Amino acid sequence: MQLKILILTGNGKKEYEIGFYNQLKEAGYNVGLASISSVIVKTGLKTEVLFKGKNILNSYNFFIPFIDDRYLDLFKFVLDEINKKNFYSLISGRALYYYSNYLHFLNLMSNSNILVPVTLVAKSKKIIENYLENIRYPVLLKIPDQKSEILVKSRESLSSILDTIEVLKKPLIIQEMPDSYERLKIMMLGSNAYGVKVDSSGESYKFTLNKKLKKDMEKISRVIDSKLFAIKGFLDDTGRFYVDDLILKPDFEFFLNHYPKLGTNFIKELSKERGMLSYLYSWMRMFQFANKSKEEMRKKLKFKKI
Repeated sequence: MQLKILILTGNGKKEYEIGFYNQLKEAGYNVGLASISSVIVKTGLKTEVLFKGKNILNSYNFFIPFIDDRYLDLFKFVLDEINKKNFYSLISGRALYYYSNYLHFLNLMSNSNILVPVTLVAKSKKIIENYLENIRYPVLLKIPDQKSEILVKSRESLSSILDTIEVLKKPLIIQEMPDSYERLKIMMLGSNAYGVKVDSSGESYKFTLNKKLKKDMEKISRVIDSKLFAIKGFLDDTGRFYVDDLILKPDFEFFLNHYPKLGTNFIKELSKERGMLSYLYSWMRMFQFANKSKEEMRKKLKFKKI
């Protein structure tokens, strides 16, 4: 069985999306590029996802989605259909669910023994007002949908800011932060994790993950069933890592500035038979021969290296 790869984008015009497509094509892969904004979903007796008249569910078996927030519902539907057919996608519909449900994501992390900050959520300042005295400062105030956050160091400052942002009529998300911490962004692509440290001035630096952080990222990858995502978090002054956000639309330009060979490393991983079998084993785990050894499966699939 030969891989037929589809890169699924929002509009297919971003430089890194086209660059990724070109790299795969130059490496000899059977690869396509489709914009989900141009997809037609046909349902009834059977479900088809049509791009330029072709049903992508019949034409490809390995999917690399570059998530676009404008089309989350459509991405979720298509990724669920991919899963039903037991095809492999670097991002699962399960991951999209947690990406869209922040509290559920934090709860999943906590239940998976991944540290998360103490988080308070309320619909209005009035509801949370009496609890502000019990919060440990500083805190991070997050504004849903705006993808922005504000570090607040005192109750008085927080109360004043809440007055200002309450007009947005969005839930209030408040997270307790340590007095001293370092911000991290970590991207997972395939089996490799790439870390970047961001200081208070916004400057960013390449950061090498220790064994504990690598294991945490591998665990997150397993529980959300995805191999293309980023995590925002922080290290406290004792070196403990806390996760506070899931990103399914990693800033590729940001990470490429620190890891120019990021895409090349992933393509090399695909090209190795051992790495490929790992993907295929996960992808085919629901098939009738999923309980066979990888060597047996390789023969069954008539896998051929590129």
